[in-house]
Amino acid sequence: KMTEARKASMLFVSTPIISQDFVLFARRDAVPRFSGDLIDIAGQRIGIARKTSYGAVFDRAVADGILRNLDESTSFEMNFRKLVAGRIDLVINSLDVGMRLLSTIEGGQNIVILNPPVERVQSYLAFTRKRDFSMLATELDKALATMLEDGTVGRIMNAYGQ
Repeated sequence: KMTEARKASMLFVSTPIISQDFVLFARRDAVPRFSGDLIDIAGQRIGIARKTSYGAVFDRAVADGILRNLDESTSFEMNFRKLVAGRIDLVINSLDVGMRLLSTIEGGQNIVILNPPVERVQSYLAFTRKRDFSMLATELDKALATMLEDGTVGRIMNAYGQ
C-alpha cells in the first residue's frame, strides 16, 4: 500500500495492481453494531498484524486515539485463530485474504463479515529508491495499464481464485 512514509523510501508505479476491500470480521454470536463509522467499534478488542497498514481510514482512527484496544499479532492467521477462540472481538483484514484464511481454520465458518467495508485500498508495485529505477517504473506502469485494460490481470487473479 502506498503511504506517505513509504513514498520516502520507495518509488511507486502509478497504476494500482489490485484493489482490496478492508473489512471487519466478527464471531457470528457476537456481532457489534457497525454503521461504517469506526467510532461504533471503539470499545472492541481488534486484532491487527504488526507493521501492517490497513488503509488511511483505519490508520488515522488508530493515530487519533479512536481505536485504542488493539491486539497485535505476528500474522493474519493468528488474528483469526484468536477471533475464533473469543480472545478478541474483531479482526480487520482484506476481504480476500481473510476469506482464504478462514477457509483453512477450524471454526472459520462461525465468522462473519461486517458491512460496509472500512475502506477500499489500492495496492501498488514499488521499487527501492536506493537506485534509480524511474525508467523501469515508467515501463512497468505502461505494461500494467495494458494488462489491466486487456484483462490479463483479471485472468491471472481468476486462475488463482482471487
